[in-house]
Amino acid sequence: MKRVMCFIAALLLIAALPIGALAETWTGVDFTFEAPEGLYQLGPNLEETDPAWALAGVGDAAGKLEEYREMGVLVNFLSQDGATNISVMQKESEEGQQIFDLRLMEEEDKAKFLDSLVKAGEDNVAVDKGWFENKAGLLFYRVKIDVSGEQEMHEVIYGTIMNGYSLNIDIHTIGAAMTPEQEELVRQMADTMVFTNTKEKPPEDYSKAINTLLLMVLMLAAVAVTVYYAYKLIGMQGAVEKIQIKVHSQGTSQTAHYAFYPDVFRVSGIQSANVVPYFQIVDIRKCGQYLYLYYGPDNAYLVDTYGFKLGESGDFEKFIREKMQKQ
Repeated sequence: MKRVMCFIAALLLIAALPIGALAETWTGVDFTFEAPEGLYQLGPNLEETDPAWALAGVGDAAGKLEEYREMGVLVNFLSQDGATNISVMQKESEEGQQIFDLRLMEEEDKAKFLDSLVKAGEDNVAVDKGWFENKAGLLFYRVKIDVSGEQEMHEVIYGTIMNGYSLNIDIHTIGAAMTPEQEELVRQMADTMVFTNTKEKPPEDYSKAINTLLLMVLMLAAVAVTVYYAYKLIGMQGAVEKIQIKVHSQGTSQTAHYAFYPDVFRVSGIQSANVVPYFQIVDIRKCGQYLYLYYGPDNAYLVDTYGFKLGESGDFEKFIREKMQKQ
């Protein structure tokens, strides 16, 4: 009965998704902005048992909640296929308190501040930076990062400092180019942001030299996001293995048994046996002797190509990739 009720709740949530509806206003403690339409809204206050996690393709809700806490995520807008992933993050720091309001900085300090944000460093990394003023007169720094190579990554950040804290709107794609529509989406979110409660900067007594030094060492959430996803790129395969072990640690064993049929495949051993349609697999990657069958941006089934009891691993790889092409 409990499973039936969860399934009914999931269907009702699907029906309630604002696909094609007008964008709604998302309200924070002292600011608002227009939220994107047609995306799941996840966040740190969502219960682990909420069916929205599964509907959005997130297999490890606990891990996602931990990531939100580490990154200061207020809300995460996510498409079911994982192609569009937008986070709104808030960070408080002593440096943010010193600046307090990005609009109050002198032009010379603004230039130094922008220069200190995210530098390329590598030949395969391109960084584009500039300023953006929205309709309400809020000043944002805009940072675009493009990483080329075997595993490409693209990221666009609109960030500001108001009321003594930094606020960042971040969109990123891994393994695929970012579309102009996705870039425009975060620009519109920044353009509609309004602070409903603007505070005055408290009086402070510090010299310009100290202020310049603070600006040069300022580490905002934009830098943290770039380092975080760079780390994820390097350790992606190992991270997937750890996530799967964590998810299924309560199962009968940590060894999965697979049986592949024409339209579905069956997984048992690490959990109660379940049947998975091939259309749920969104990507296939190979690393060493393993094939990773992704059913979400950070979740995959691991298939040991040396462990087949029936059939050959080379034939299987051809078989599963043909199934992907038919989806």
